[in-house]
Amino acid sequence: MKRIWLVFSIGASACSTLPKPEIPSSLALRSLPTAVVVIVKVKPPWYAPHGAIVRKFRQLVPQYQAAAGLERKQFSFAANGHYGGVYLWTERATAEHWFGPAWHERVRKERGVEGDVRVVSVTRGLDAPTPTGAFEGPMVVAIAPDGLDR
Repeated sequence: MKRIWLVFSIGASACSTLPKPEIPSSLALRSLPTAVVVIVKVKPPWYAPHGAIVRKFRQLVPQYQAAAGLERKQFSFAANGHYGGVYLWTERATAEHWFGPAWHERVRKERGVEGDVRVVSVTRGLDAPTPTGAFEGPMVVAIAPDGLDR
């Protein structure tokens, strides 16, 4: 038991002496005391191929751009084929309203499945500048890691 504790002690003290990582100048650190990240996954209907979902993503961009309190949204596909998004909302209440009972009912009615919505509090964020024309041309989607699959 003493050897394990000794290894842990040495490892812990070694970690505490590591220098702080440098933040690239292209990233800005900011405080987000009331913000939440929302991760949404929905199983696609059997009749909706990947390309149709991407076209729908493009059609929805203006709706998300107009959403009050929504700072950022990435459209996503999980490894198991589920689609959805990763959202940054300025306030939890706004996010919970957006993904409230009406949203869940619409997903059940239109797609015949339940949507999986997870809300995570955040306190700080690193932001990179948004490139010009980010919503033009081929759509870029974030790929969710396998760890989000159920």
